[in-house]
Amino acid sequence: MDASLRNRKRPSEGRSSCLHEDCGHRERLYSPPFDRRITRVPVQRFPYCLNCGKLKNVSSDKAKMAGWFTNLLRVVNHNIALSHGKITQAQQRLIISDIERVADFEDRYHMTRSAQLDLFFVAIHRQRPDIPFWVLERAATPEPPRKADPVKALPAWVQYLEWLKKKRARDAAAAAPK
Repeated sequence: MDASLRNRKRPSEGRSSCLHEDCGHRERLYSPPFDRRITRVPVQRFPYCLNCGKLKNVSSDKAKMAGWFTNLLRVVNHNIALSHGKITQAQQRLIISDIERVADFEDRYHMTRSAQLDLFFVAIHRQRPDIPFWVLERAATPEPPRKADPVKALPAWVQYLEWLKKKRARDAAAAAPK
């Protein structure tokens, strides 16, 4: 088979400086895990690239493409608008260009999403040093979904009938002689 077809990357692998060729399951390297908080194992076996030598990210913390961070920047901008003011469009362009300038930012073979988030927050902080990192982290993480209020979950006509029943009971109690 032609070498150019064998090393062709899938679109989900992201952009990188290397066309990664996995070492296989027998030739893995022993290395500490990427994040010690996730695993308690002191040393793990990781596959590596035969061309560049980078370790493969085998965790569930997979890297995202740059477009995902463009959308996240819009969310962060919306969430911090009242407390710290909006990020201008020029600053947004500079933040995105900082992200794109990082070598192998979209390399899904080696980069983790948490490392990408750290680089993203540093890029924002470079343009807006008045915004603390904890504000950016809070603005970037979505709120957990709330349980629906059982009253609001009912259709409008059922809510109206409940209200009417309560109103009639109140009127009857007010009209009754004491």
